[in-house]
Amino acid sequence: MVRDIAKDKWFLNLFAYTGSFTVYAADGGARKTTTVDLSSTYREWTRDNLRLNGFVDGRGDGPHQLLAMDVGKFLDEHPAGERYDLVVFDPPTYSRSKKTEKDWNVQEDAVPMLQQLLPLVRKGGVIFFSNNFRRFKFDPSELEVTECHEISAQTIPEDFRNRRIHRCWRIVR
Repeated sequence: MVRDIAKDKWFLNLFAYTGSFTVYAADGGARKTTTVDLSSTYREWTRDNLRLNGFVDGRGDGPHQLLAMDVGKFLDEHPAGERYDLVVFDPPTYSRSKKTEKDWNVQEDAVPMLQQLLPLVRKGGVIFFSNNFRRFKFDPSELEVTECHEISAQTIPEDFRNRRIHRCWRIVR
């Protein structure tokens, strides 16, 4: 889905892990990508994956900005204004790190972070919000958006053993 709608878009990948969605966005023709994960190891994995797929060379990252930083800090420090057309927001269920002041809990922290993210997304821009917390409760009315539809069934591979653990929404600003 990301690759299919990425053409000429400014793409943001939050909690990026190995950057798979960034690679898909690049493959779909994204104009620019920004990838954020707390881990510098994961940032390097993303760079390696972009390089292995022919989207960066050894001389630089081109239109692909790779940041090893806390997503909350990234949003706090981000200049105001709509910039992104397409976002993947795929946070962990829970995270504890010495690099952050507060533990992450998807049930408590995801909606406030989505609210903070929305002003950075252009009108009509799409956010794919995904998580793997089986008991996650989400009320889309907490967000000021044009559309919000659960698309979990479309995002789970046929052979995925536990189909109830993954949830995904397509949110349009």
